[in-house]
Amino acid sequence: MKLYQDPFLFKTSAKVKNITEKNDFLFAEFDRTNFYPGGGGQPNDIGTVENENFTGKVVSVEKINNRIIHKIKPIKGKLSIDDKVNLNINKNRRISLIKMHTGEHILFKSIKKQIPDIKLDKIDLKQDESSLYVKSNNLSWKTLFEAEDLANSIIQADKKIHIKFLDKTEAEKNKELRIKLDRISSEKIRVIEIDDFDLSACAGIHAKTTGFVKNIIITKFVFQKGSYEIRFKTDAINKIFNYSKTARQAADILNTDPDSVISLLKKTIHERDEFKEKYRNLLDKIPVSLNTEKTGNIIFKYKVFENYNRKKLIDTINENKEDDSIILLINKKEKNATVMLTCSDTLDYDILQILKKSFRKFNGKGGGRNKFAQGSVNSKHINALIKEIRNLIQNI
Repeated sequence: MKLYQDPFLFKTSAKVKNITEKNDFLFAEFDRTNFYPGGGGQPNDIGTVENENFTGKVVSVEKINNRIIHKIKPIKGKLSIDDKVNLNINKNRRISLIKMHTGEHILFKSIKKQIPDIKLDKIDLKQDESSLYVKSNNLSWKTLFEAEDLANSIIQADKKIHIKFLDKTEAEKNKELRIKLDRISSEKIRVIEIDDFDLSACAGIHAKTTGFVKNIIITKFVFQKGSYEIRFKTDAINKIFNYSKTARQAADILNTDPDSVISLLKKTIHERDEFKEKYRNLLDKIPVSLNTEKTGNIIFKYKVFENYNRKKLIDTINENKEDDSIILLINKKEKNATVMLTCSDTLDYDILQILKKSFRKFNGKGGGRNKFAQGSVNSKHINALIKEIRNLIQNI
């Protein structure tokens, strides 16, 4: 085992082998180090380098051609080759990352037991909240909750975790081993084994038993860029209690018990969607009157809507068109608003250019033709946009 793979070696002594300076940073190599250089999805350690004459902050560590290089921001003093120093890694951060990395092994295997064909794409381990990126055709909260329950039972069982080394040929034959052989160049493969549960090739730093993780909770999952991101926390009892408080408060607001919150919310959302559909159908039957102003020989008509469908807006334009008219419709949807601008065939104006000029002040985006243009703009600019378009029409 390499020195930096000792999970709880937070302090050690070393001698400076090589050192260079660039852009106010030192790049130092020591004869030994407890700083993990990163790998296996686990970030590098950070901490300090100290002796009687020097103090520096280790901001990153990297393995380059089998040399471990420490990037150091000097705080005081000078560091030279052959100097003896104390290497101190950030203890709290190291412990958090050990829990996260061990928890990631447990969580992914727990999900795989629910969905055998799931594929691990990558992991992103951080001190507060980490992420698994997986490829699957069948992922839901129900499945993830089942995996979360299994993961926590493995943690509570306090199973032993072993480090083994396998030959590459031996690893290829092991059907239980989780490994991406195309990413491994060495003939000896480091394997992390959780008793009677998981076997995975990994270069990272892990706990000695599963109980060290304390607990694990999935905080969110989303689909993006072809894979699911599953966010999770370990040793998160405060977060778990906060979720419990939220569930009880939600139950109180909804006048039900916590176990009924989800079914009641689903029912409420369904009823809301039905109401929205009825409301939209009703709106379609109601004729819309527009604000109308006369600017010289031009009739300027405009109105601001909220959450109207496109068909209704087009119908409104057609119902209100008349000779020598310009029509502006703005449809507000939360933070953004859709803008439609059109003019009658009797006017020889380039409506697209008018829209583009008005958008310049408000960072809007749009396109179209000379008689009909559309785009979007931040909703907070609606009133100013109407004023700007009115001014442009007046100065045609």
